Amino acid sequence: MKDIIKNIFKFLILGITTVSIFNYIESSYFVTYLKDNLLTIQLATLAINISIISLIISKVQELKQNRDYFDSRSIIVSLKESLVEQLIIIIIGMFVLSMYDAKLIEAYLNVEKLKVVLDVLIISIFYNTLQILLDTGYGLFIIVDDNDVN
Repeated sequence: MKDIIKNIFKFLILGITTVSIFNYIESSYFVTYLKDNLLTIQLATLAINISIISLIISKVQELKQNRDYFDSRSIIVSLKESLVEQLIIIIIGMFVLSMYDAKLIEAYLNVEKLKVVLDVLIISIFYNTLQILLDTGYGLFIIVDDNDVN
């Protein structure tokens, strides 16, 4: 749980920094791009992640067959948690994107300040998606490296 909170703050700080830089240079390209493509990026990352997880599970099954004792429960639990986390982030992304055009929110809140908060959130979600892709890639390299050793 401590790592999750640490990661949330890390991505929020990255999001705040990125939004600050783009506001300073007066560029909205990145946020506009993410508004149009974040869900597609997240779903593609989910598909990649599921493929890699399938490969990892087949490798775990192979290790279980070739070794007298191999406890795979922690690996399987970790993979499940990763998928659940990714799905939760996709759902959060959908809600954040929906907030950009929510008429009810525009009626009650300062729209400009809200848009800055939403920009930070959308960029933070994107950075989290990149981190998931990086973690998945590391898992793949571990499998490839293990195959080269054997």
